[in-house]
Amino acid sequence: MNKSFVILLGLSFLAILGYICIYKYGPTIQHDIDTRAHSALTEQGLDQINITTDGRDVILDGEVLSEDKRQQAEQHVQNVYGVRLVKNQLTITASQEPITEDDEKSIHTPKVEPLPEFTDEAL
Repeated sequence: MNKSFVILLGLSFLAILGYICIYKYGPTIQHDIDTRAHSALTEQGLDQINITTDGRDVILDGEVLSEDKRQQAEQHVQNVYGVRLVKNQLTITASQEPITEDDEKSIHTPKVEPLPEFTDEAL
């Protein structure tokens, strides 16, 4: 047999084997990464973040209260074994806590007093 034919046959076999592995185990790997990324964020109290997994790439979407939380979420997902790329699409929003009665009592409306009227006698 010709040496180049044996090499070509071996490379073809590896290509077929690689395709079968990716086709069979790709969704399992993606699901595993998705589960571990959710767990990593939940452990840090960041479970309100939406995660989308595309292969080994993870997209973070949602709202956080600070830039620190945004970077923290990205870092924790990046540290998950198997994650290749993290696309951080998180937005920073202000706290939307409802106003309570105590808050309303602490809000003071300034008292406006009319200015005294000046007459010629005052001058």
